[in-house]
Amino acid sequence: MLQHSEAARQAHRLYDMIGDRAEALSAKRAREEQDAGRVTEAENWEMIRRLIRSKRGPNES
Repeated sequence: MLQHSEAARQAHRLYDMIGDRAEALSAKRAREEQDAGRVTEAENWEMIRRLIRSKRGPNES
């Protein structure tokens, strides 16, 4: 599993590259890894997704 600091770097880089789509992409990658049986990789992508989510802040209504 990724260290928190490495996951934070990857989340920041991904968000900077593709903006708000980064959360959806990381969720998709987490699902793909889970479906393929790669649990650790899925957990890494889920951690990245959560970090991106916290960076984005709450949804607007």
